[in-house]
Amino acid sequence: PAGDLYITFVIPDDPVFKRLGNDLYIDAPLSLYTAVLGGEETVDTLNGKVKLKVKPETQNGTKVRLKGKGFPVYK
Repeated sequence: PAGDLYITFVIPDDPVFKRLGNDLYIDAPLSLYTAVLGGEETVDTLNGKVKLKVKPETQNGTKVRLKGKGFPVYK
């Protein structure tokens, strides 16, 4: 009898999203004007675009969490 064939699926890295577990991370550019004065910024999610309110005096490297917008969990 013939042997078995084993297949390993390899998903390449996405150019926008970085995955750690079920969490997704993106780097979203922010203009100096919006960072200093605040405003709205549109970011991509797996389910489309979302508008975020940016607080005045937002610092470089500030992280914002969108609960439930990470990688879906299938059981």
